[in-house]
Amino acid sequence: MNDRANMGVGKYMNDRKELKEMLIGLQRARKKIAIKRSLFVMVAFVAILGASGCVAQEEPSEKEQVEKIGSADGKRDNTSLQKTTNTYVKATNTALPVEDLKKQALYTTTLTSESKQLKLFVLPTDSGETTVISKNDANFTGQEGEELYKGKVEFYLAETDGEEGYLQDVASQDVMLNVSQEPIVAREWSDLAIVQLSESVTSTSKELSLWTVQSGKLVPISVDGQTAISTSTSDLKSVDDRYIQTYDYFTTNPNGWAFRTYEWDPKKVELTLFDETELLVKGPFHYDKMEADIREYYQHMIDNWNRIEEYTYPFPHLTYPEDLPSRLGKGYLLDEQGTVGSSLKKYLEQNPNHLGEYDTEGGWYYAYPDGQSFYFDREDDAIQAVELSGGNYKETVSELKEMLGEPLHDSKNDPVSEEDEWLVGTNYDIGDVLSYEFGDYQVRVMYRDENVGSILLSKKME
Repeated sequence: MNDRANMGVGKYMNDRKELKEMLIGLQRARKKIAIKRSLFVMVAFVAILGASGCVAQEEPSEKEQVEKIGSADGKRDNTSLQKTTNTYVKATNTALPVEDLKKQALYTTTLTSESKQLKLFVLPTDSGETTVISKNDANFTGQEGEELYKGKVEFYLAETDGEEGYLQDVASQDVMLNVSQEPIVAREWSDLAIVQLSESVTSTSKELSLWTVQSGKLVPISVDGQTAISTSTSDLKSVDDRYIQTYDYFTTNPNGWAFRTYEWDPKKVELTLFDETELLVKGPFHYDKMEADIREYYQHMIDNWNRIEEYTYPFPHLTYPEDLPSRLGKGYLLDEQGTVGSSLKKYLEQNPNHLGEYDTEGGWYYAYPDGQSFYFDREDDAIQAVELSGGNYKETVSELKEMLGEPLHDSKNDPVSEEDEWLVGTNYDIGDVLSYEFGDYQVRVMYRDENVGSILLSKKME
């Protein structure tokens, strides 16, 4: 688990000053920072899986394949002298006419993979069974009247203008699919087609099996050596063409959520766990409503993940701009549109996809999926301060100090007040502050151990 996430409430939360206010009602007197940390650390951009690799499958040696006309079960066995030509989809020993596939398929769609269009058909097998869910049997698998399929499935690929589809050489596991809810989804990430099959295991748990199409074949994607991802959502979010993220919910005590981010290895056709952050609702609770407040805070993050396409839970995969000191001296962090002192209204018009407006002690702020927060006063349109969360960045505080230089002050060297003694070393210790000045601006770097919590930029106090 990544230590960068351990910055706030609970063992695994990122550093947030507003959560500190919510949970313990204290403010470190020695820091005297008027503007609190933003609620969110997040990253923008929808990312994509790139892929290569294959599975063992019997392949004909030429593009022109031979096929036999008819067999006892209606499937073609390609061993005769009659020929057909495929330009992308690899012919296999078993084929069916596309018209038959359309009639039998549980699911069919058109895919684009490696710039080639093709059709996918998912068929039931003879041993499978389709039933209608009764009122007494309605549960997490589906509602009354919906169709439930139990058994194995087969996958066929065909050219978009082809007359036949070819059985794919992938293991067909036993599945339980609510065919009324479209449990099979086709995605297009970069130049690859991704096929996702979702099965409900419990009311809060699903298993997602993934395949990609490469060189005209359907290829299973391994997930840490397993055949499926355990998750509480059917949605997968891709990041920077290299990662995918999902989350799981725990009903056990302590309950809560875990965000998991996987890294894609195109050579192995494999996803490997890259980062995991648990958000557990656990004590000690220092006031009556503290447990409910923690749960509400976490639930808000889950709701944003589900509601906002660009939002992913932060994990260390970015690096700070090389010209960060120069940017700070000009009054901005990621983009000049968000310069301190510029118009907030204009920024909101140009960047409407924010997470929401939130209040804090002495003012308000808008939070964005890229980890920036813009603070303002309702009596003034100017951006008063900009804060960037450190949860998405790889650099340690030592590495950041190499970029920014020696600070004017490091609160780590200050004696701990009696008021804050009980916080030191606990999950509620928000860490320390490095103080800098760049031109007309002051900078505060919040950190704990070697983990950067956030960078806060504002005008110098007069």
